[in-house]
Amino acid sequence: MQARRQAFLSLYASVVVATLGYGISFPLLSLRLEQMGLSGSYIGLNSAMPALGWLIGALFLPKLHGELGLQRLLIVSLAVAIASALGFWAIEGFWAWTVLRFLFGGALGLFFRCIEYWINGVSSDLVRGRNIGIYSVCFMIGIAAGSALQPALGTADPMPLVAIAALLAVAASIVATARLVDHDIAAGRALAIRLAPLLAVPVAAVGALAYGLLEDIPAYLMSVYAMRNGLGATIAAYTLTAAAVGNIIMPIPLGMLSDRIGRMPVLVGCATIAAALSASMHLTLSDPTLFLVALVAWGGCLGALYNVSLAVIGDRFRGGALVVANAAFGIVYSLGSLVGPMINGSALDMLNSHGLMVSAMTIFLVFVFASSALSLRTRRVSRVDATTDPD
Repeated sequence: MQARRQAFLSLYASVVVATLGYGISFPLLSLRLEQMGLSGSYIGLNSAMPALGWLIGALFLPKLHGELGLQRLLIVSLAVAIASALGFWAIEGFWAWTVLRFLFGGALGLFFRCIEYWINGVSSDLVRGRNIGIYSVCFMIGIAAGSALQPALGTADPMPLVAIAALLAVAASIVATARLVDHDIAAGRALAIRLAPLLAVPVAAVGALAYGLLEDIPAYLMSVYAMRNGLGATIAAYTLTAAAVGNIIMPIPLGMLSDRIGRMPVLVGCATIAAALSASMHLTLSDPTLFLVALVAWGGCLGALYNVSLAVIGDRFRGGALVVANAAFGIVYSLGSLVGPMINGSALDMLNSHGLMVSAMTIFLVFVFASSALSLRTRRVSRVDATTDPD
C-alpha cells in the first residue's frame, strides 16, 4: 500500500512539473508566432497541431505500450517533447515550428494518456473518481502556473524554451525514479487502435467528444466573448483563470461524489448545470464579478465531463483492454478538439456573439439526452441478459 501511494505521489508530481512547462508554451508560442508577423489563420493552424499530435499518437499507444512498457514510454515521450522544445530555439520558420509543435504536443499528449491509464488501472472502483480528480487538479495547477510564469520569462530566446526543457527533464527524472507498482499489466501489441472497447461504453465516448468540442471555449473564445460584450481587456484576461479555478476546486469533490453515488448522476447533473449557466450567461454580463463566478462553476462542470467519463472506462476495463479503451478515449477527445474550434468560432460571430453560449448550451444538452438514453438502453439490455436463460 505504501509503495502504491508513493507511486501515485510521484506521478502527480511529474504531472505538475510537466504541465508547468506545457503552460509556459501556450502563450509563448502564440506570442512568438505573432512576432513573426503571421496571420490569425496561420497561428490557428499551428495551435491545432497538439490536438492532431494527440490524435495520431493515440493510434500507436497500445503498440508502444506493449513494446516499451509504461515507464520507458513515459520517459521517451518526455524526451521527444524536450527535443522539440529546444528545436523551437534552434530552428526558425512557420512550417518548421508547425512540425515541432505537432511533435511537442503529441509527445506530451501521449505522456498524459499513459498516466491516465495507470491511474485508471491501479485505482479501485471506490476511489477511482477521486484519484482522477487529483490528477486533474495537478494538471490544471501546472497549466495555470505556467501561463502566469511566462510573462516573467519573456519571449526572447533562449530563456523560456530552456525553462520548458528543464522542467520536462525534471518530470522525466521523477518518472525514472518512481516505483510504478502494477504498471506491467499486459497491454498487448495491437498494431492499430480499436474503437470497439470504448464504444462498448458509449457514455464515455460521448463525454470525451463533448469535452473535446467545448474545451476551446475557456482557452481561447471566452475572452473574445467578454470583450465583445463590453467587459474590457482585464476581465477578458481573467476568463481562462476563472475556468481554471473551477477545474482546480471541483474535480476532487465531484470525483468523490461519483465514487459514492455513481458516474451517471454526476455527469448528467454537471452537464445540466453547465447548460443552464450557458443559457443564462448573458444575464451576468452587467456584473463582472458574477460573470467570473459563473464561469468558475461552468469550467468545473465542463471538466467533470472528461474526468468522470475517464473513470467510467476504468470501471469497465482492465489490462490490455484498458490500454486500448484509454487510447480510443483520447482519439475521440482529440477529434472533438479539432472540430470544436470551427463550430464554436463560427457560433461566436452569430447573435451578437451570444451564439457562443448557444453552441455550448446545445452541446451540453445533446450530451444530457444522449448519455441518458444510452444509459437507459444499457440498463435495459443488462436486465434482459440477466433474465435470459443461457440454456
